[in-house]
Amino acid sequence: SLNTGPGLSVLEVAGPYVFAAQASSVNQLQIIDIRNRQSPSLISELKLPTPTATTTAPFAASIFYSKGLIYLGTEKWNGAELAIIDVSNPYDPLVVGTFETNTLISDIYVRNSTAYLAAADEMQMRLLDMSSPSDPVLTSSFSPPGWQTQAGKALEFFEGWLGLGRTVGGLNVAANHEAFLFNEQDMRVSKDIPGGVYGMLIRPENVFLLTHMNGKELQVWDGSFSEKILDISLDAKPVRMACDGSSLFFATGDSKGLTQMKLNE
Repeated sequence: SLNTGPGLSVLEVAGPYVFAAQASSVNQLQIIDIRNRQSPSLISELKLPTPTATTTAPFAASIFYSKGLIYLGTEKWNGAELAIIDVSNPYDPLVVGTFETNTLISDIYVRNSTAYLAAADEMQMRLLDMSSPSDPVLTSSFSPPGWQTQAGKALEFFEGWLGLGRTVGGLNVAANHEAFLFNEQDMRVSKDIPGGVYGMLIRPENVFLLTHMNGKELQVWDGSFSEKILDISLDAKPVRMACDGSSLFFATGDSKGLTQMKLNE
């Protein structure tokens, strides 16, 4: 364990390093060396550059690692909400590019030269051309009905399929769906999920959804959203989900901290 200060919003693990998005205005990125698993060490920190000396830096909210670069998303503030950071030297991270969304970036996924951003405004998913990390270019976006109250929340990519989950926005409106599946960039199917979608895993023939519906926090659907296979209660309002082999891991958002679930083979 390691005391990182105010707290972490989310983290990425790449090789012997943890890249941690900080819930702090002091530093937005921390890099932790975990080669010694019993004694992890904080080796560097980065505070995002601010437009003026009096501007308060934001809390970091999302993070993604790809090919020596960290893509760091923040809450809405007076600066750019996406920072591209060169971490090829983890002892000296360097901001090499930025992109302003003027809204919270809840999740990030990068594949090849495209960055996908889940956001809280009308463009609930943005696609950026990252051919030049110093000069991101918006190439397209997705604005589903209900964006005025609902926010893009979670992204997932698996074998050519892209998933977007978003919040329910208070009172559920059945016509404003919360789960979307795309074949690359074209939307193929969507579904109303009254508890909102806070995490998504796409696997052959099935889609796993993390929701805030009481007693049905984990839902398993077929790949076309035409049939729900099962609901599972997690006895919590989980905020993140990850998969490793036959195990699912949930950040529960409460004092439990972490829940693990084994799937039958």
